Amino acid sequence: PPETLTLAGTGSIRPNLTNNGTFTHNNGTVAFVGQNDNHAVVAGNSATTFNNVSISASSGVFGVDMYNNSNSVGATINGTLTINSGGFVAHAENGGSSATDGSPLYGNGSTLHYYTGNSEINDFDAFAEWAAGQTGTARGVPDNVLLANNTWVGMRQNPGVREMRGHLTIDAGSGLDLGVSGSSTTKANGVVTNNGTIK
Repeated sequence: PPETLTLAGTGSIRPNLTNNGTFTHNNGTVAFVGQNDNHAVVAGNSATTFNNVSISASSGVFGVDMYNNSNSVGATINGTLTINSGGFVAHAENGGSSATDGSPLYGNGSTLHYYTGNSEINDFDAFAEWAAGQTGTARGVPDNVLLANNTWVGMRQNPGVREMRGHLTIDAGSGLDLGVSGSSTTKANGVVTNNGTIK
């Protein structure tokens, strides 16, 4: 059966993944676990294609940068990218400064899964994992998006047009906050299933 590789950071140790050769995901999961702003990077000279990735913080907040700006090599998610409590996709840890300097590519049939449990009044700010202003198969454009585990995702802090190639699903208890009227737009090219809230 598919296995899980856990990369855990402690103290000042960052759980980086550096690929200068070949990485084969074998339908498994890579779980990044870090703490206290000691963010990790997916680096190296070779592009890395993942099946599933999860990002979690054992304390504080923790992000993973998935694009190596110095040599224009990034990561691709072919399964599910799950963002758990305290986790996020970091940007500019591998160089660069734009919102997409950290964004992964998403394969067809993949899913961006928000599972942070952020409340409506303390929602998760969408950023590099679902980048504003990107279209088609560009970095930061997910195929499918799922909001679950009573998770609210907000776009007030980083407004703009966010596109997905596939379906948007919002589970009961979860919600999507588009922010100030007219400041943000979400474009789903598939089916929108809203069992929660969109406002």
